Amino acid sequence: MESFAIDTTYSENVGARTLVPPQSRTKTKDDIHRLVSLFGGFCAMLATGSAYGWCVVAASLHQYGYTRDDELVIGTMATLSVYISFHTGWFFDRYGARASLLLGMILTSGGWLLTWWGTMQRQPAPLVGLYQALCSQGVQPITLAAMENVMNFDVKNRGISSAAVIVGFGMTSVAMAQLHQICFPNLAAFLKALSIGSALLIFFQLTVFVRPPAHPGAAASQVEPEETTCTYTKSFFTSPESYLFLFTMMCFGMSLQFWVVNVAELMGTDYTANGLVSTFGICNILARLITGRLSDIVPISRSQLLAIGCLFVSFTMVLMMVKFSFFCAVCMGISDGFMFAIWFPLTREVHGPKKYGITLAIHNLSLGCGDVVINFLVCRTVLKPTSTLGELFLVPLICSALMLVSAIASYLLHIVVARRALA
Repeated sequence: MESFAIDTTYSENVGARTLVPPQSRTKTKDDIHRLVSLFGGFCAMLATGSAYGWCVVAASLHQYGYTRDDELVIGTMATLSVYISFHTGWFFDRYGARASLLLGMILTSGGWLLTWWGTMQRQPAPLVGLYQALCSQGVQPITLAAMENVMNFDVKNRGISSAAVIVGFGMTSVAMAQLHQICFPNLAAFLKALSIGSALLIFFQLTVFVRPPAHPGAAASQVEPEETTCTYTKSFFTSPESYLFLFTMMCFGMSLQFWVVNVAELMGTDYTANGLVSTFGICNILARLITGRLSDIVPISRSQLLAIGCLFVSFTMVLMMVKFSFFCAVCMGISDGFMFAIWFPLTREVHGPKKYGITLAIHNLSLGCGDVVINFLVCRTVLKPTSTLGELFLVPLICSALMLVSAIASYLLHIVVARRALA
């Protein structure tokens, strides 16, 4: 006979004690643990997103004798460091989520602490750039570990659970802008707060993290010899879906970097950096949550949704070509949120759960390739003091055209994945 325990709480309607089966109580407790761990993932992503908030810090660097060129050197070094992540991807695949969280916490918090020290000592910009590169190196291990929380939920809720985690990443720029303006107007105090705050947020995820259940087929993989990283990487680049997906993300990286690097050059005197960052961030947050839920319930695949996102990014580039305004910040925030909300769950769908760290590292590098192309091959040659009106139109026009091609590539990705599922 099944035993029941008396719940000491009263029913809201009748005021009587209720009988709760032990299994129900255990299930409820597990659900709470999974939700708390998911919130911990949000907090960890909120912390590691600080690596992308350099523009908030850079606005105050002139107080310590740094020039605009110094700010760009530091920011460029930090940005490029984000995309060199094969070693941290291997580390995640080899040692797991908890070890990756610890590594990410040391890199992120230590990087901000060194940035504070280097800035206060007025050290050369390349040296401060190395400190920021340490912060950027913390992005990948924390992202991989935080996204493991998603595997604790049903497939039908993977989109919204992924969005709940990565929305922390999108919220960081807004939070940093407001904290610096309201709570820590002094740059030294702000940098120390970033170091301590990021460590506390990541440590919270470390303490509440719930290990996901083994993925289907894990028992078989224990019998079969484990695939090496080199072998997996070779097989990765033999599949057509890999090239279609990587091309799409590279072109998106170009468009996103065009926005990030050239805001100062494109915005008029009526716009402020904090206003643009906050507008972008708020729209980004809403887009991630809405898109994440939509991807769970709409009757089309995530690769088809990715194609729709590419079309919207292309439209945003056209807007920036016509006239730069806060509406462009709104559209770019929505575009970025839409694409990232689709990217993470789609990566697992296309490539599977094995060697997820290396898989995301390769995708990360494709985004970085887009950044490099825009930053060095396009922006530095076209956006110069002697640029004509036609030359200024060229960069967003290139990005818009490539995103149209990416929309076609995304739809081809849908066809390839669908055929593979039927095979």
